[in-house]
Amino acid sequence: MIRLETSSACLSCRACVDFCFVNAIAWDEERGRPVMKYGQDCQICGVCETACPAGALIILPDWAGQYQPRLLSDERRSSHETD
Repeated sequence: MIRLETSSACLSCRACVDFCFVNAIAWDEERGRPVMKYGQDCQICGVCETACPAGALIILPDWAGQYQPRLLSDERRSSHETD
């Protein structure tokens, strides 16, 4: 799976959430930090890392688990098809 780590340099600007084109990242109001909400949908494109003006986040894929990005997880895909 995919992990998202943030440092204390996070400005809470939410650019990472705004720029994630598959909406894999969500904002955790309680922690005041981004979290990986749909890690199975992350494309490991690095847009969120690039969008962060403070360079405060990093995406860490589980290459040992042979993670393969998909456009949308089966669960999210089926929910979109019924809409």
